[in-house]
Amino acid sequence: MRVQCRPITSSALKNAQFREASRQRLRCLESGKCSKHSAAMQAFDRLLMQVPEHTAGVAHVWFLMDNENYTNVQFDRARAQQPLGFILDNRNQADYNTTVNSWIEQRSFVTQAPALLQDEYPDLAFNITSSLDTLKKVVPPSPTGMTPSSCSALCSHAAVPSCRSDQMADWCRSSVTVCSGPAIQIL
Repeated sequence: MRVQCRPITSSALKNAQFREASRQRLRCLESGKCSKHSAAMQAFDRLLMQVPEHTAGVAHVWFLMDNENYTNVQFDRARAQQPLGFILDNRNQADYNTTVNSWIEQRSFVTQAPALLQDEYPDLAFNITSSLDTLKKVVPPSPTGMTPSSCSALCSHAAVPSCRSDQMADWCRSSVTVCSGPAIQIL
């Protein structure tokens, strides 16, 4: 069986915020200060569960049919050429604006969730909001001293038992490769 291996487009900040909000929720429930049956907690849970369910925004296969503009500079340049608004026919043109708006919406699920707890669990709402704000201040690690790896190094990794070498050039251009074995995520 052949599977297609693609990197997952997602927001590291959003995922970190989701995990922190989930930890804060669990602590409150375990302490007995919160009830999972309260209307506020159920509303919070409904909004928060959208984070892992819808991690990458709109369906990129339809809205972002672009296998060339991967870097931020390339993406922003292509997006600047698109008129504002929704593209009605995506068969010939990627819809960068709708894609970016969906990413913004995905992040808002986590940041809006504490407001649902404010009336019934103000301490929890405050703790989550404070923790989320702290995560925004994290400085990414420096790439100094790191060296880029080659496509062949990725396919020689144990998680990818065998890749067809004739497709390596395509993989390097498009971040897609066909491998035998289980699906993997290259993060």
